[in-house]
Amino acid sequence: MWSTLRESVNIGELSKRTWVAPVPGFIVRELLSISPDLIQQWFGVKMVPPLKGKEPDAHAYSIKWKEAMRKLYAWASPKCKGRVDETEFEMLIDSGAELCLMSREVFEELDLPIDLAVDWSVGSANSQKTKAYGICHEVPVTVGGIMARCRFFVLDNLSQDIILGRPWERLVRAEHDNQDDGSCFTTIHDERGNAATFCSVPAHHERNRSEARFFELRKDRSQE
Repeated sequence: MWSTLRESVNIGELSKRTWVAPVPGFIVRELLSISPDLIQQWFGVKMVPPLKGKEPDAHAYSIKWKEAMRKLYAWASPKCKGRVDETEFEMLIDSGAELCLMSREVFEELDLPIDLAVDWSVGSANSQKTKAYGICHEVPVTVGGIMARCRFFVLDNLSQDIILGRPWERLVRAEHDNQDDGSCFTTIHDERGNAATFCSVPAHHERNRSEARFFELRKDRSQE
């Protein structure tokens, strides 16, 4: 019902008609000026500005940001559960990766068609380069019910089974929402207007690091 209704509505035309529709006592424009969807359509922003005269609660604000402002040396990267064909994998979501990558082991497990007539080298953060074994074109990847067909470069000795890079993020219009408690929620979309939101980083992840010399400090403290 909801999806059918959304598909039948022209947001541009509805916006124009809504803007001038009269209502006894006020006009719809005033009422809907605090609607995020219409604010985005009209003004190109998603956040609703605070209402005048409403003073923020300083105490609540302090508590809200206490965890968010906690400084760590390392924060966990977003991950998700996804399927390639009918096989499920844990996938790393990497906004810094210009490519989507797949390990040689996963490729051989899935027995995907591959293009070996390529000469690509994939660079890492430490400037090392690894020659791609090949490219799998149009691989269907499903995350949270949202399917996208991506092109995967197959690498030997990849640290993750699958890395969803910028090409995947662009296809699904990925949005990452970092919460006050340190968690991260990711929303993705498909071409039909469907969306899925999932927790890509839990609030207290084991890979978060607040100490640079973690093991040394633990050893020193045990000897006190």
